[in-house]
Amino acid sequence: RTTPNGKEPPPIVAVALGSHSLAEGLALGAAYSNSLSRGRTACLSILIHNIPEGLATATVVVGRGQSPTKAVLFALFSTAPQPIAAVLAAQFAGLFADLANVFVAFAAAMMLWIALSELIPEAITNAHPKDQDIIPLLAAASGAAVALGVS
Repeated sequence: RTTPNGKEPPPIVAVALGSHSLAEGLALGAAYSNSLSRGRTACLSILIHNIPEGLATATVVVGRGQSPTKAVLFALFSTAPQPIAAVLAAQFAGLFADLANVFVAFAAAMMLWIALSELIPEAITNAHPKDQDIIPLLAAASGAAVALGVS
């Protein structure tokens, strides 16, 4: 179904969000298998991160012409791999240890692709003409600030 702005939500977005959630679940399971304290810290970090991520996901889905109910369901569905991966990673920590970096790298690449190919171009297109030059700069600066703050 084509949305009012003529764009159909790309299936790759669901794949990217699902792989991102899978990587978070692997990290969560690995943290809990290491220690209860690290697991709780990772759980709190991911929980805090998932709130704005879910809101952003729902906002994009609504912006593409879907109902708020479908947007919430899409946001919830995109996190479904997380608890499954967390349980598997905790049970098979040794086996997943080597693969965790591959999953995290894949998820990061998918999220970067979504930002560069979908979010930033759409933000520029929908921005007021006088703000179109500043939006890519603000997006890049914000992303860099977050990355530096996390590391």
